[in-house]
Amino acid sequence: MKKILWGIVISLLISGCASVQNHQPISTDNRVAMKGKAITYTMRKNPDFIAWTPGAHLKQSLAFGIFGIGGAVASASLVADSGNKIVNSYHLHDPAKLIAAGLSENLKTAHGSGRIMPPIYIKNEKNGKSNNINKIADAAKDVPYVVDVQTLNWGFHYSPYSFARYNYHVIYKASARILDVQTKAVIASGGCHYEVTDSTKMVSYDAMLANEANYLKNELSLATTQCIKQITQQMLGS
Repeated sequence: MKKILWGIVISLLISGCASVQNHQPISTDNRVAMKGKAITYTMRKNPDFIAWTPGAHLKQSLAFGIFGIGGAVASASLVADSGNKIVNSYHLHDPAKLIAAGLSENLKTAHGSGRIMPPIYIKNEKNGKSNNINKIADAAKDVPYVVDVQTLNWGFHYSPYSFARYNYHVIYKASARILDVQTKAVIASGGCHYEVTDSTKMVSYDAMLANEANYLKNELSLATTQCIKQITQQMLGS
């Protein structure tokens, strides 16, 4: 029962997030077409940050036991609110913008695309419209290509099957794509997933947030670097 509940909880916490897209490398024709053409990239408001703690686990279990799925959904919202307070208190930044900027720079330096224009802001919408290619293309206006990166899941989790103190780890997951504004087509796509699974590298809750959340910020920085490298390889082959 505990494992079933945990699966339900996780699906609730990351509901609304699209899965990482299938990897689609850019074609030779599109690579040639992008030569010298201006590009931009997207940015969005920080998505919910999930700080999964024993207290959150207990509240979720109680809510599910007493009120069923409806209670679990409400409790998941409270977990997100708690995580968002950490984001605000420690001035955390969604890695997606830096990943998109890094991918854009790689397109310019290694593949000859043109000037990188200022980013375009895409409003988050739970109905999925923030992912709509037509909406992003309209926001790009006269810029021919858009690098669109979206965070699917970010936060830190503890293992519900371990009572060890040092068992928190950071999770980050994102999807990326390059859009042709004129044709409104996805010409390349990829994604990344960063997670420390080595228990010896996990830390306590206090250590996660100590020194202005220095450990957490470093982990998000590592996730950013890894994602730029991984997605560049997937989409551009270099």
